[in-house]
Amino acid sequence: MVVGEGRADRVPTDLAVVPDRCGECEQTPEHPGHDAAPGASAVVFQVELAFQGVVDRLASGGPSRGSDPWTCSSSLADVARLSFPERGFGEHVDWALMRSKMAVGMGAFSEAVYGNSELSVREREAARWTIALVNDCAVCRDTRASDGERAGADESFYGEVGRWRTSETLTDRERLAAEFAERFAIDHLAMDDAFWARLGESYADDELADLVICCAMFLGLGRAMAVVGVRPPENRILV
Repeated sequence: MVVGEGRADRVPTDLAVVPDRCGECEQTPEHPGHDAAPGASAVVFQVELAFQGVVDRLASGGPSRGSDPWTCSSSLADVARLSFPERGFGEHVDWALMRSKMAVGMGAFSEAVYGNSELSVREREAARWTIALVNDCAVCRDTRASDGERAGADESFYGEVGRWRTSETLTDRERLAAEFAERFAIDHLAMDDAFWARLGESYADDELADLVICCAMFLGLGRAMAVVGVRPPENRILV
């Protein structure tokens, strides 16, 4: 889960008003009886931290599509299934901020994957793009690798991933990453011993753990955005 253009230097101030669970006051770091729980200001700070890495990656700016058709004209962003306050992060983040503490975890999961996966860019993107197609997630399908040109993950590469079964340009590991992602998304019970044996011929166990965690994030957060029906930000997300 990443943020797009429109995010200012901080989370909008209205997010700092978070009702306390006791229902009698606003939660603050100094509130009696809540010493172990983060207050509203802490929630804001955590949201910022969770998204800061991807904000930094977007700072250089992805390709812009102009203001039509992606810009919301009102203070409420009307999407296919939900309406939510515009927070300045972009629709793909703003909807989740209706539950800001949960959004912190979603952002942290995304950043953990993109910031720490040791798969090659093409292997990671083979898995991500395959799941993006399965989910039919508009945000995911519009996203590209930040260093894709250097890594050889250009538009032709994504086309090859879409036909991984017959592609003659993908490596064995890249084809396996796409196959694993597809099975993970739509037919995980078909991951039998023979399939895992094939995986083991090309990937070490720690690399497979990496792939599993990546696919869990791609499928879960991508499916959520597809279900809600959010649109990509004006500036393309680079991961």
